Amino acid sequence: MKLMVLGLAALLGRSSTALADCLDTATKAIEQKGLTVREGKLEALAQPSNSGTTSYRAWVRVTGCEQNGYVVVNMRPSCGVRDYWTTGGCDVNPKVLSALAIPLGTERR
Repeated sequence: MKLMVLGLAALLGRSSTALADCLDTATKAIEQKGLTVREGKLEALAQPSNSGTTSYRAWVRVTGCEQNGYVVVNMRPSCGVRDYWTTGGCDVNPKVLSALAIPLGTERR
């Protein structure tokens, strides 16, 4: 029983480390595009829902977007960036869209 608890604690520790690493990767990728990150959060995605983590998605607030806007970063399980899209106030911010090379009016839903 004690061994099982220690194994579970180690697994959870690694998982939270992976989440922090992926959020750092997303933040750095956005900052390299010339945007200032104010805050971010990360979610692990599993598809199908009963499998392990298949990707991560970072929701990042950047300076210049309204309070309800995010830059969303889709990432591989290894934290490699797949693509970006915007939501809310970031959908109409030309500076953000230009930095991410997203044409105005092509936001994802």
